[in-house]
Amino acid sequence: MSTVLQLARCLDSRPSIPKAPGVALRNFSHAEPPSDIDRWLELRRQAFARERLGVRHWDRDDFEREMLAKDWWLPDRMWLVETPAQDDTPSRLVGAVTLAMRGKGEKSVPVVHWLIVLPAWRRRGIGRLLMATLEAECWNLGFRQVRLETHLRWQRAVQFYERLGYRPSP
Repeated sequence: MSTVLQLARCLDSRPSIPKAPGVALRNFSHAEPPSDIDRWLELRRQAFARERLGVRHWDRDDFEREMLAKDWWLPDRMWLVETPAQDDTPSRLVGAVTLAMRGKGEKSVPVVHWLIVLPAWRRRGIGRLLMATLEAECWNLGFRQVRLETHLRWQRAVQFYERLGYRPSP
């Protein structure tokens, strides 16, 4: 039995973008100091550190290979959620998601790629904000279905996606 669950959601209207208090949404930036790559890698490491079904640690080379080197990757299709900088405390990434495209041309399919929210920041609307932003972009691009993959053992993630309207897909 496969441990990967494939889900899809049909979009019947452009999703509205909810608010998540205390955080800001922005796109990935190559120029943002410190490096958004390093900040994303740390977010990913922290978010998956306690998962029973572990996620292999990534480094900058992995990010390059799995994101930047892909022909579908665009910085304006990677969204980051961060806390505001205050006094001597820099902003902190607390969530991220990337829109990947599978297939070519007319057969392209939008896919949720690495939705990540820090455990301490879950259930505050950040996941919904990120997913609605990604889905609205899909709508703007003319797509009416979004797909994703997750692990069957990540029950909180599966339940979250189901609450958003995602259903099993072949």
